[in-house]
Amino acid sequence: KTVNLNPETADVEIGEGVKAKNSNHGLIYSDTLTAGIEDSENQLIVPRGGEYAIVLSDGTRVWLNSASELKYPVHFAGDMRRVYLKGEAYFQVAKGKAPFYVQVGGLTVRVYGTVFNINSHYCDRIQTALVEGKVSILLGGKEFMMNPSQLADFDVSSGTLDIRDADLTPCLAWTKGLFIFNNQTLGQIMSTLSLWYDMEVFFQNPVLEQLHFTGCVRRYEAIDNILKALSESVGVKINKQGKTLTASY
Repeated sequence: KTVNLNPETADVEIGEGVKAKNSNHGLIYSDTLTAGIEDSENQLIVPRGGEYAIVLSDGTRVWLNSASELKYPVHFAGDMRRVYLKGEAYFQVAKGKAPFYVQVGGLTVRVYGTVFNINSHYCDRIQTALVEGKVSILLGGKEFMMNPSQLADFDVSSGTLDIRDADLTPCLAWTKGLFIFNNQTLGQIMSTLSLWYDMEVFFQNPVLEQLHFTGCVRRYEAIDNILKALSESVGVKINKQGKTLTASY
């Protein structure tokens, strides 16, 4: 069963006689266990150009970015809490006796009660940015611990993991209504913009994708203003026709 979430959707039925509340603060699940929903799972799908928040039954808060999906139990039972992520999400995990796991792509993030961001939108990369608390990356039967203000960069194609101290501001900018690009390629930037503005991007010359740009723009800014700033900074023409962006010299 699929339910479209909008301001008019006050409640969402998740089981017989059981509903989750939908409001301006997102979708909120109760921790009340009702017979028949112990093994039930829901999936929240956020399309391109959207964002949505959810409070899971244990009190964990998750903000989903554009073009992202979260699969989760209606009620956490047993000796672990596990959710499945595609795309990007910002987590504030509630403390609990059962460990919390986020399964994303080819790796698992184990959470020890903390605040962090996971992004798998990058081509062949999964990045975990730890704001506070403690998490570990489970990979190949090993556990790699992270400290606050560290970034874990997993290369999907090579299977390598790099954990390093980093400025997390660009990773978290979307939660504050901003795009912050720190010496990123035009290819990466246009990919990010395409997800938020629901556009298709084409480069007439592959060399253009490797041009670099550093800057900060508002996330809710009209895309024409952002494209103008990019064009003037990197010296390319970006033509917008309907839902299509074309970059050329």
